[in-house]
Amino acid sequence: MKGFTQERILAPQELTEEMELNFQDFFFKALSEKAIGNYQKALENLESCNQIIPNTMAVFFEFSKNHLELGNLFLAKEYIEQALKIDPKNNWMQKHLTKIFKSEKQSLGGIQNSQKPSILSLKDSLEKGSSSLSSPKLQDVEDVFKTFETVQSYAALKRILERSKENTAQLLKYSGEGILLFPAQPFVYLMHGEALNSKKQYSKALEILKSGLDFVFEGSVAILFYKELAISYQGLGDENAAKKYREKSKKIKN
Repeated sequence: MKGFTQERILAPQELTEEMELNFQDFFFKALSEKAIGNYQKALENLESCNQIIPNTMAVFFEFSKNHLELGNLFLAKEYIEQALKIDPKNNWMQKHLTKIFKSEKQSLGGIQNSQKPSILSLKDSLEKGSSSLSSPKLQDVEDVFKTFETVQSYAALKRILERSKENTAQLLKYSGEGILLFPAQPFVYLMHGEALNSKKQYSKALEILKSGLDFVFEGSVAILFYKELAISYQGLGDENAAKKYREKSKKIKN
């Protein structure tokens, strides 16, 4: 694995539509397999992703999560470290690395504290990430779609998704791109799940929403996920599961 100096190795203009569609297809298959515990199958689909577009953060992150589930701690750590080279301050990936360290400690009897990201550094990273979303410069840009195509920032994408809630096709397209570009942002999973529910693709919505729950650490966000999961289960005719998630959403205090 070489050359981790940018978030995406291929510039957007270098990707053909067919490459992007194939990449997304394998990536979402990987999420689906992981959601039902087929971690080896998930890894196979991720390998296909990596052959189409090498060295993407989203794929490295998913490689790490699946290897952790399989108990392959060395590979889990290798992949998350490669992902962190692309985005060193990513709060969710730092939390995932901490989870790997804890697993190592349990299996090997201890690790160096200096290897762990501190709670303060995680909090600082999260605060910096939150503050960057309200950049005055971005708010002044009239054409958010053009802005996103130019800079591909999460803040620009978030504004697109918020404006696309009445346009299911548009919401599905940009939220799908968002999962690949920003795989640790729960909002993109929520919007993709909402779009899939709107299209009555309830099974796919469940897979995406459950994958996104890995990155939810705020009660207010969890409420939105639980409500959307209830819609998915109701659409599938599983009223008991739908009721369970509706009740979970009501129990959470913002």
